[in-house]
Amino acid sequence: MTRRGFTLVELLVVIAIIGLLVSILLPSLGSARRTAQKANCLVNLRLLETAHWTHMAEHDGRMLGTSHGNSWMESLTQLEPTLLLRSPLDESPHFEGGEPVAGQYRTTSYALNFFLSPDNPSGVETLDDVPRPSGTVDLWIKSLTGPGAVADHVHPSTWFSPIPGATPGKAAAEMQTNIYSGTAGAWDAHAGYGFLDGHAASHAFKDVYQDNTVNQFDPAIAR
Repeated sequence: MTRRGFTLVELLVVIAIIGLLVSILLPSLGSARRTAQKANCLVNLRLLETAHWTHMAEHDGRMLGTSHGNSWMESLTQLEPTLLLRSPLDESPHFEGGEPVAGQYRTTSYALNFFLSPDNPSGVETLDDVPRPSGTVDLWIKSLTGPGAVADHVHPSTWFSPIPGATPGKAAAEMQTNIYSGTAGAWDAHAGYGFLDGHAASHAFKDVYQDNTVNQFDPAIAR
């Protein structure tokens, strides 16, 4: 009895079908991977906010300090050594082993709101000074490149511009407004935000900042 094998044409058809299936599945796998990364980034933000609460509880409600070094990061990692300071979405080239910025390396993905720093003469010092912690943004992902990539805080008080469309661009120079989706510098760019009450969520930039009288960064007006 003669055994019949695959012909060359049959093999090529099978290879083509496998290639087609892979091309269909890869985008779905990539999308699922990115969704998981966003979820993990939000978990990181929640854990950082929990550690911030622990810090405030041990320091009579006093907020974390800021500098252009590792101030708040050192404080939190002393409390919680297992904290993850790098977002799974962070592909900045400025971490150690990459390219420094002004002689400094990026040591974390996240930055503090300078409105909430005792080191800011115009900021607040304690949790009691914040009327609505659940509506006040505390932490988010700073810009992946540029001078802001190595800062430990950003300055929302400088973002407003009367020029239409300029405000989200100014914010994008300090924070990665589109780390989750969208275009950097656009009102509808999405990123993760940690709030002072301990929760974290994904928002479009326009949902957390409209102008210097309506935003969720300035604790005096946060809703």
